[in-house]
Amino acid sequence: MSENRAFVLDFSQVGAGDVAIVGGKCASLGELFRELTMQGVRAVDGFSTTSHAYHTLLDTEGLR
Repeated sequence: MSENRAFVLDFSQVGAGDVAIVGGKCASLGELFRELTMQGVRAVDGFSTTSHAYHTLLDTEGLR
């Protein structure tokens, strides 16, 4: 996933290459979710807030 300005991404949208966008844990969960569902294993879906959302919050609230 290249430059992304979304505030929230579904686990199906992220993978190992998205650490800078969603962090290491959520990138790993996204990778795991995609791999399991491709193999027919049902997995609970989830979402991640993005680093863009975090930085927007800091700027909006004057915390930076």
